[in-house]
Amino acid sequence: MTLSEIRQKFIEQSGRYDLGIQQADGTFIDNGADYYINSGLRYLDGAIDLPKMNRVKEETLSAGESTITITDLLKVAKIYYQTEEEGWYPLVYVPKEEFFKLYPDALNAEDTEDSTNYLESYTILNALTTTSVFSGLTILFNCRPENDTSLRLEYSTISKLKSDKDYTYLSVNYPELVVYAACYQLEAGYRNSEGMRDWLNAMQPILNSIDNHTINQDLVDEMLMVL
Repeated sequence: MTLSEIRQKFIEQSGRYDLGIQQADGTFIDNGADYYINSGLRYLDGAIDLPKMNRVKEETLSAGESTITITDLLKVAKIYYQTEEEGWYPLVYVPKEEFFKLYPDALNAEDTEDSTNYLESYTILNALTTTSVFSGLTILFNCRPENDTSLRLEYSTISKLKSDKDYTYLSVNYPELVVYAACYQLEAGYRNSEGMRDWLNAMQPILNSIDNHTINQDLVDEMLMVL
């Protein structure tokens, strides 16, 4: 479903017809509904780890740099860098505290005797704007390559529907889950814990089925790697 379709279902499900302005064709223009829909999507971003929701893009780590920042980046699944010998080579994620123990000069502009000159690992830092508002994630690498380096990222972004024809993986494949999540956030605004529990109970079987599908797909992928 598109945003327009999700909006209509949410308004009808919640009974909050004041959150949309109904048109002659029966559809609704946003009058507050989209706030709860996008709030629900952000909730689902944290509740679901689904590989099919990941995107793939290529980035360039400029020569002499050790970081790249991507706006609206929610989490990184995998990062590869391109080598002449082996093609795309996977980098290892290292938790932030351990990373700075291994590479204490990773953020320093000048090389040190302890620094390495080849990519092998990375960690994740929050990216803040000048107003200290979260704007995505900064990926910090263990070294500063001498030449521009091509990277391939598998990642997920902060879900947001803006125009009526926008859609996400969840809105297409699990539209009822998106509607339930929006209703859950609406009840949270009322501080209605009973209503929140009701909508959470409605979401839980769908969330469980998504988790089971993910586990089964991981097992299939592992079996295919063995064959």
